[in-house]
Amino acid sequence: MIRSINDNPIISLGDIPQKELMASRICDLALKIRGSSLESLIFELRNDLKRAGLMYLNPHFYLGDEWFSPEGTQSISIPFWLADERLQSIERSHMRSVEGGTKNWFMKLLRHESGHCFDHGYHFSDTDEWQNLFGDPSQEYSPDHYTHNKSSKEFVANLGSGYGQAHPDEDFSETFAVVLNPKSNWRFHYRSKPIALKKLMYVESLIRQYGQDIPTNIERSEMCAARKMRQTLHRYYLQRKKPSKALSD
Repeated sequence: MIRSINDNPIISLGDIPQKELMASRICDLALKIRGSSLESLIFELRNDLKRAGLMYLNPHFYLGDEWFSPEGTQSISIPFWLADERLQSIERSHMRSVEGGTKNWFMKLLRHESGHCFDHGYHFSDTDEWQNLFGDPSQEYSPDHYTHNKSSKEFVANLGSGYGQAHPDEDFSETFAVVLNPKSNWRFHYRSKPIALKKLMYVESLIRQYGQDIPTNIERSEMCAARKMRQTLHRYYLQRKKPSKALSD
């Protein structure tokens, strides 16, 4: 439909008529992280990792169908529609919000997904100490359906809707995100929440202990990569279901 974008990079998605754009295959949109507004935010995340002392945690970023880190990998999928302002507008019109559409929100999500990479790289969740703090990582869950106890003092607050309560893996990644955030001041904010504070101190100790070690697992993946998505934008949004619990900043 819009092969001219691949043939002539000067053409912007903003110049394509809405009907033609929605009928275009996602793989034909020629979307890239490099040169987009995402590039500087990823650079900031890498600086956060180095500042924290994680010298060899080096996630691979790519554009995918949604936010996630493929299980057991050092990869992070960033939703393809965040790579272009026109696509963000389409996402908002169809889904009512743009997950990660502000810098603050984007960085929270990026730090969270980096927490999954941290665990994937060093296999902390296989240990008794990890499981005693966060729970059994093998338990099943749906990230969009979980019980959120607003009065609980056992979890940190990074993403909205008490996302750490969704699953032990999410609890760990939320905790990691708070420790990684240079502006979180977590020792002060969680001083009256001893269990959450214990988790934070545990994650901090892992960073100190393994920050100079090369991950034992450096596998990468581009599961559900946008460059391979042959469905049209129209079909993509027909298949999407609005999450029952929206994450926010």
